[in-house]
Amino acid sequence: MLARAAAVELEGQATFFHVRPGDVMSKFYGESQRRIQALEEVIREAAPSVVFLDEVDSLLGSRDGGGVAEHHRSTTNALLAWMDGFGTGDERIFFLGATNRAEAIDEAALRRFGEAAEVGSPSLEARVALMKHLVCNKAAADGHKAEVSDDDLQVMGEKTDGFSLADVDRLVRKAFLQVLRELPELKGVGPADVPAVTLKHLEGALEASSGTSALLQMLRKRADTRSAL
Repeated sequence: MLARAAAVELEGQATFFHVRPGDVMSKFYGESQRRIQALEEVIREAAPSVVFLDEVDSLLGSRDGGGVAEHHRSTTNALLAWMDGFGTGDERIFFLGATNRAEAIDEAALRRFGEAAEVGSPSLEARVALMKHLVCNKAAADGHKAEVSDDDLQVMGEKTDGFSLADVDRLVRKAFLQVLRELPELKGVGPADVPAVTLKHLEGALEASSGTSALLQMLRKRADTRSAL
């Protein structure tokens, strides 16, 4: 969600690159370094560029400790050298990163980012607004139907306390998948034939995904720890 917001804000001003671990990491020796080199060439040509490193703890995890695999160290070293290389010329390259595990990021990588900001959990209003956009506006644009009132969205907003915006996005996707599962068969079915998503589908998706929120898991773990003391 952060990547999407950044891309919208930068539209027309800079080329936006969303780099995920799977875009760089490889189990084959030397492949990660080759991918990094290829990406570097594309980013330089497209400058000014903004490079968003998603799950940066996976891309630039700590190299300390004996349990760190050698290929991980090599990839982290290559990425750090890659970031340094962009600072030696006149290129206008800006790096952003996002993580749920800041403590797992390599110290050298943290220094290269320079600034850090904590993005807290979205407010009730933000969760409701996102659900309304995804369920009503975006779904309608894609040809899907929704029969969800503002009161229904308010109920769902209250039930998703502690969810991140990404959690809310996944929740809505699951609700629409539940609608598809109700169809006897998908062959020959067009958007107009698919029933509307309702509060029932959103609540069903919530029941199936309530344990997936990283924040909720962290809060439950803390609560369990406190109760054990």
